[in-house]
Amino acid sequence: MKASNLFVRSLEQKSGGYILGVPGEENLDFLEYLKGSKIRLMLIRHDQNKIGDFECPNAMN
Repeated sequence: MKASNLFVRSLEQKSGGYILGVPGEENLDFLEYLKGSKIRLMLIRHDQNKIGDFECPNAMN
């Protein structure tokens, strides 16, 4: 089992169902496992976007 798979499983158990991210070469394996997950990827243009404006009722504190 790959680390990407374990990471997605952990997120499924602990997250509110959404993650924010920028797809890239470095995380393609993680994104492949995420496709089959109940977690939704919210694409952002770059990591300096206003993440504080994003509201998710089930988000972790």
